[in-house]
Amino acid sequence: MSAQDAPADGPQAPHYALITEDLVKNCLKSDKGKDAVLQSYEVKDFTKKGDNYMSVVTSVLVHYRKGGKDLDVSYVVKLNPQRSFAAMSNALTEIFTKESGFYADVCPVLNKQLRLAGLPDLRVAKCPFTHLKRGEEALFMEDLRARAFKMVDRREGLDEKHCVLLLKELARLHGSSILYKEKENVVLLEKFPFLIDFWLREEYSRDHPEEEASMNKLFAQCIESTIQVASQVGGYDKLVDYLKSIKDTATDIFKDEVKNKEPYLAVGHGDCWVNNVLFRYDKRGNPVEVMLVDLQIVRSASPTIDLNYLFYTSLAGADRQKNLDKYLESYYSSLKDVLRAGGVEVPFSLEELKCDYKSHNMFGFLSAMFILPIILSESGETFDIDHMNDDNMDEKMQESRLHLLKMMANPVIESRFLRLFDEMDKYISK
Repeated sequence: MSAQDAPADGPQAPHYALITEDLVKNCLKSDKGKDAVLQSYEVKDFTKKGDNYMSVVTSVLVHYRKGGKDLDVSYVVKLNPQRSFAAMSNALTEIFTKESGFYADVCPVLNKQLRLAGLPDLRVAKCPFTHLKRGEEALFMEDLRARAFKMVDRREGLDEKHCVLLLKELARLHGSSILYKEKENVVLLEKFPFLIDFWLREEYSRDHPEEEASMNKLFAQCIESTIQVASQVGGYDKLVDYLKSIKDTATDIFKDEVKNKEPYLAVGHGDCWVNNVLFRYDKRGNPVEVMLVDLQIVRSASPTIDLNYLFYTSLAGADRQKNLDKYLESYYSSLKDVLRAGGVEVPFSLEELKCDYKSHNMFGFLSAMFILPIILSESGETFDIDHMNDDNMDEKMQESRLHLLKMMANPVIESRFLRLFDEMDKYISK
């Protein structure tokens, strides 16, 4: 079956046409060599609703011939979802530019630093081919399922074993970029301009006021959902008043949180939550290896931005509170190991890291407000961004809000939100 043969009523049918025979051929030759001859290919969906939001993710099974042998290879393909939603217009172009730039330009120099320090390469999927024509973007990635990597159930979140393993790899990502800065004496944003978020660029507000207005409205709607949940639960009057006061300026808070400052400056994943990491397990079911995927919001920022994002979106509140010091110490120890292997000292102490983490808690809180409703929803009941546009945003957000309020009847889900509310309440009372 070719891309054109995909079922017209399939969940991602409009996007199959972006996977052309020429793109598959180019990917195959880039990955397997110029003597690899394409025989046929078929598109096979494997993700569920709620697994992906910024792009359409599917897979392509490729049949090819090389060296007189008939062979198969599978690729995960990320496609532009082509949404008619102003807030997403530049964001969609941005995520493909960022992720392709990471694999083509950033990852090689970071891996060089790790190798010079006697350490293994970053644990990320290979990206043999990218196509960046605006509106038709496609990234062909290694299919890690072939190496037995799989996702954690997003509703369960990460336990201690998974979290510590992931923190070690995040430390290697952050640490290798600090090594690169120090060893090569470079300024990350000068070397890789795509590491700055598009909405932080001076020209964005000037050139795209309608998109900025749409994004501001979307953020305000998400905060309104949290306000209604907190009001329904009761006992959080101070928090509700605070959220009402920031509802229309949430994007400004995000901008301030991710602005660059030394010495807390590194290449960060940007979107490190439970869905964007894969694990491989031993025979006893213990996680033994982790892979970072979906580096579509890769940025230059404080490492504690990634840590806040991860802890507040992907850990149960009780685990986050109980093990916070242990997690930060584990992360710092791994970061120190990477830097010292490269002959560089960590530019901040453990206590300074903890202070910086706390200073960015609001980033974690707000991120959780936007992502928890997605994480905790059953597949098929998640936020319907595929059919959202500027005209029906209010209607779609109200549907999502009503679903979220019903979800609070589940004690496990209620607990996740109550822990968040308790921490926020304490934070704003300082």
